[in-house]
Amino acid sequence: MSVDPKDIVDEHGFDAWLQDLRTPRLERDYKFRREAEAVASRLALRLVPLWWNTTLTDRNLIDNDFTPLPFLRCLLTAIVLSSTSRKNNELKDALQNAVASKEFLAGRSLAVALSFERTLIVDAVRNLAYSVPSSFVRGIEDVFESALTRMGSRASIYVNEILVDFNCLSKGEDVLQAPLWSNSNPIQRIWTEITFRPANKGEPSSWAFWIWWYQSILDGTAPAPNSPMIAEIALLDKDDEGIWEDEPRALKKINEIWQRYLHEEAMELLNDAGEFVFIRSPRVDRSHNHPPELILDEDNAFKAYGASVEILEDIAEELEAPEPDKSKLRDLANALMKAAQVIVTYCGGIGDIALKSGAKVFGAGGGTAAVDAVFNGGRLLDFASKLMSFAGGG
Repeated sequence: MSVDPKDIVDEHGFDAWLQDLRTPRLERDYKFRREAEAVASRLALRLVPLWWNTTLTDRNLIDNDFTPLPFLRCLLTAIVLSSTSRKNNELKDALQNAVASKEFLAGRSLAVALSFERTLIVDAVRNLAYSVPSSFVRGIEDVFESALTRMGSRASIYVNEILVDFNCLSKGEDVLQAPLWSNSNPIQRIWTEITFRPANKGEPSSWAFWIWWYQSILDGTAPAPNSPMIAEIALLDKDDEGIWEDEPRALKKINEIWQRYLHEEAMELLNDAGEFVFIRSPRVDRSHNHPPELILDEDNAFKAYGASVEILEDIAEELEAPEPDKSKLRDLANALMKAAQVIVTYCGGIGDIALKSGAKVFGAGGGTAAVDAVFNGGRLLDFASKLMSFAGGG
């Protein structure tokens, strides 16, 4: 009988769960493996800023032109594989290639030479990567026991977060979609500094995808690990062998993939927005049937709706360009955020006001539902935020 996640409420429960890792039957248990890999992934993800920062500040790593890309590549690919079928040989090969790449091995060797703590950071990812296609027990054990038992007093912070992850699992929640830290991020300052200077060489915008990806993981808004875009990036070298070894080319290709998916999302939003007409209440009826605050909000929402459609059209056109104007995209993203906020505020208020006043705010034919699907629920704001990150403004 395996330890149930709901019973892991303290370090004793966690220790008992670690003992379960050594049970051969549980190594073959699909649910147990997925839970273990998810929690181990979260631990490795929490270590990302520490290693990233080391590549920016340690003279040995700087002199050897080492960057966080091999580390990020391994982690992303491992997480994608842990969320997909065990029979996905393409992803297995991609992960084995990532772990065996000379760039990753060089970084690990330098970490060994520098300090034991930095070795743990890199090994957390290496062991997670190894654990997914094979050697499950050894890999996951190393992620936890090596990192936690030897990180001294700071290990308690990570243990607490692991217990929170198990609590999510006990409720049947997707832990990989939850915010990375349950309380304040203890290394937020380090991460903030990285976002301003992600690399010692090249353009900071080259790292736009990775900064957005990790920030979305911190926020709990990341795309699913097996989403088409993330899977495509994990398989970047499928049709272009050696691209990961050419870092500038790899970073450029990743941002091009991201651009393509942003364009597709803009077109989807436009298509959804075009399926309904924003029907304003007849002016002759408004003064009799509508409270003053609803009339004003409706006017503002009507204008914001029209503006948002035009902005989306401009965004889609700009994203079609091989080299889009990032400054223009930042301005468009900012304008879209403002329009979306007006509409979201309106959608959030019409229910209570309309109920009390009997006002008909969007006309018949499911208009309110359509507006809610397109503009409320964060869709438009989320897209604007991603676009701002892509353009290097957030």
